[in-house]
Amino acid sequence: MDELGTRLAELAEEVANGARVRGAAAARRRGRRRRLAQAGGVALLAVALVAAVAGLDRWAGHGRAPEPAGPGDPPRSPRTAEGGWRPFEPDGIAFRPAGPPVLVTEGETDGDRWRLYAYPAVERRTGIRSICLAEQQPGGGGGGTCQDEAAPVTVGASGIGDPRRPLTGQVTRRAAKVRLELAAFGRDVAPVEVEPLPGKGLPVDFWAVALPKTVEVRWVVAVDAAGAELARHRGYPADHNLEPAGPVTELTQVPTPLGRLRLQVYQAEQGITCMRVIPVADPGGGLQDCMPPTSRPPLEVFASCHSGVGLLRGTAPRDADAIRVRSDRAGPAATTPADAGATFGRSYWVVAVPDGATGPRVEAVRDGRVVASARADTYLQPLCGPP
Repeated sequence: MDELGTRLAELAEEVANGARVRGAAAARRRGRRRRLAQAGGVALLAVALVAAVAGLDRWAGHGRAPEPAGPGDPPRSPRTAEGGWRPFEPDGIAFRPAGPPVLVTEGETDGDRWRLYAYPAVERRTGIRSICLAEQQPGGGGGGTCQDEAAPVTVGASGIGDPRRPLTGQVTRRAAKVRLELAAFGRDVAPVEVEPLPGKGLPVDFWAVALPKTVEVRWVVAVDAAGAELARHRGYPADHNLEPAGPVTELTQVPTPLGRLRLQVYQAEQGITCMRVIPVADPGGGLQDCMPPTSRPPLEVFASCHSGVGLLRGTAPRDADAIRVRSDRAGPAATTPADAGATFGRSYWVVAVPDGATGPRVEAVRDGRVVASARADTYLQPLCGPP
């Protein structure tokens, strides 16, 4: 069996062993944490150009405070500790809570404790009745999503846990099982089935499962007691952002309008390699991009924004001696990639481009000749919005 086959077999075993959301007493505490802000989303720009969104907002201290309670909103709970847990409070920004939250389940994923709450809500903009699911950790941190209460099955992923993460959703009460159709590194792995969790007075039931982050959920399927499919929902992409499995190496520091940036690389589990771009002035902030070991183009490009400045970053062939960026409505930009050595098999780079640099085209150059390129012809809007 080749290396990828071995990796897939290991993942299949891990999926089977870790599918059930375990309670705090039964969970194996790994104690590993990742405190680096990560890219919150990835969108394909072209064959090789990917835009990794978020992360840099932390540098500017962006954030939005919850709205004060309005007419008809449930009163907010006082912030008092309850065995290390704070009372759960819906944020109420885009969705007005329409009833009290209920605790659906709780668990622990790789040392991270969490609780899953659900509550009815009304979308403020449209008035659509919705069901909101939210994860909470001790101290009040967490996140969540809201979906139309009429949706027969939904899916969302939490940022909690590494290398596994909780996936959760709602499901029609007619369902006896929820089946997750899975893949890893482009190949199918065995599906996982879980039983619904009672809705506790809400019009739907729920489901929760912990899976390796590197597993892609292709479809989530609601199944009745006879095994017939009731509904399906497109799944959730894999997340290859993992903690280091070895040393973190700083390749270089790059001057930019945002200040000097540290460019670091490390190896993670399952052959995944990662790069970090960290501001010298804010060691706790920055960006992280991790790449699987398969189906990688010669030139990889990620993009994100901060205060009117776009950051392009990625990998290139080891023997590239320059990275050039050309774009509409903005002058060219260039940088020198840093070779990470034979272990990584790539050079790494980061370059700043101004707001309004639409349609960026990135080229890896050796001895004045383009050896790899990535185009973004369909990316027609300015890279960055207002700060």
